[in-house]
Amino acid sequence: MQILSKGPYTGVTDIAFDPRNPDIIYVATHQRHRTVWALVNGGPETGIFKSIDAGKNWKELKSGLPGEDMGKIALAVSPVKPDVIYASIELSGRTGGFWRSENGGQSWSKMSDYVSGGTGPHYYQEIYCDPYRFDVVYQANVRLGRTEDGGKTWQTVESRWKHVDNHVVVFRPNDPDFLLVGCDGGLYRSFDFGQTFEYFPNLPLTQFYKVDVDYDKPFYNLVGGTQDNATQYGPSRTANVSSIRNSDWQTIVGGDGHDCAIDPEDPNIIYGESQKGYLKRFDRNTGEAIDIRPRPAKGEDDLRFNWDSPILINPHSHTRLYYGSKKLHRSDDRGDS
Repeated sequence: MQILSKGPYTGVTDIAFDPRNPDIIYVATHQRHRTVWALVNGGPETGIFKSIDAGKNWKELKSGLPGEDMGKIALAVSPVKPDVIYASIELSGRTGGFWRSENGGQSWSKMSDYVSGGTGPHYYQEIYCDPYRFDVVYQANVRLGRTEDGGKTWQTVESRWKHVDNHVVVFRPNDPDFLLVGCDGGLYRSFDFGQTFEYFPNLPLTQFYKVDVDYDKPFYNLVGGTQDNATQYGPSRTANVSSIRNSDWQTIVGGDGHDCAIDPEDPNIIYGESQKGYLKRFDRNTGEAIDIRPRPAKGEDDLRFNWDSPILINPHSHTRLYYGSKKLHRSDDRGDS
């Protein structure tokens, strides 16, 4: 049954429990409405609430928190001192900051202006308390953020080859220096408090948005646009006794891979795109990738592309390509014009 309700565009987006008493619960509500063309990301129904009777009754916490409309909020309770509560709060214009309470949410103090970057806090907005070190908190961000003084100052916890776009941090019992971090690039672990990270290469975690196949022989090949891991191309089968290997796959376009297509008569010609309409034609023989993104005509406003844009090769003419922005584009020469 529903125990905490606001308006039709508001829901609970984070929950934190007091480790001493499961009846003490903190939740964050978020008022939002998203369409293809817009995001209403916050409003007067966004807030932080507390229950001391397992959710039967709720009290909104306001003292010291922003009086303006808030966006997405992340919550965490200190496992070392559970009266200390942390909140990462988004405000308008991608501003906001990090708040801390020492008395179970009765009053709050702003510690810093630290907010998640990238596409904004509405996407990266989770915080995790170190179970061994008081006032050490991680914030999932494009690059993983960490504070060691309760939110006053922040540092980036990454290593040179670790993938960005972090979303979850997990700790190991009886090992204070171990971190497990999930991000858009997969899963990483650290044995030295985040100074270096080791990647797990054996987990089949890639998310494919869309795929296409060719008619090559003796085995057909696949191309697929993947979430934040480029457009990837590889064989469906192999004659190698070791089966298909990671090295059999190659990246043909970087960024977020989306729609893709292979010329049905020439398997060497592959089309792939990254976000916002950046379309390329890749030649398998030469390894050359040519930018063929449509451009606005002289004096015309810039073209508007979706995060992923549709590609279609005409089934009657393999050199004719259709591509979608706010307009429908057609090329009869594989994107040269």
